[in-house]
Amino acid sequence: MSKARSKFRVPWIFKHKLRLHKPRYRISTIDLGLEKEFNRLMIYGLLLLVLAVLFGGVFLIVYQFTPPIIEIGGRAALIYPGLSRETLTEFLLVVIIFLIAGVGTYLLRSAVRMEEEEWSVQMSVGMFLLLAAALVLWIIFSSKIGLLR
Repeated sequence: MSKARSKFRVPWIFKHKLRLHKPRYRISTIDLGLEKEFNRLMIYGLLLLVLAVLFGGVFLIVYQFTPPIIEIGGRAALIYPGLSRETLTEFLLVVIIFLIAGVGTYLLRSAVRMEEEEWSVQMSVGMFLLLAAALVLWIIFSSKIGLLR
């Protein structure tokens, strides 16, 4: 009797003749063709563009549209002081800076597959782009919160 029980293992839900059948599918992953460099580059570029637009503040632009140039204290300004609003020029500048940082990050990532001479040049360019983008974003954020006047 113990042999029959160990051989016939059915979950409790199927024991009472509910006419439920076990599903016949297998869980698998989607093949995106990531072995090709072009597919990886396209997916990376699409993700980079979407994240740059989202991190750039598209929702602030859509919700409270501010003109590209505003007047603060009688002078024209491209960056709106404070975190509640954002000008269109500031949005475009931040999106471009995020794209530059993404290109620098991609250069850093892909440099390890190169020969040594190309590797050092690609690492240097990627690091320069990434650090320059971080510096520009720091300047923009500092001027928005009032640290730079």
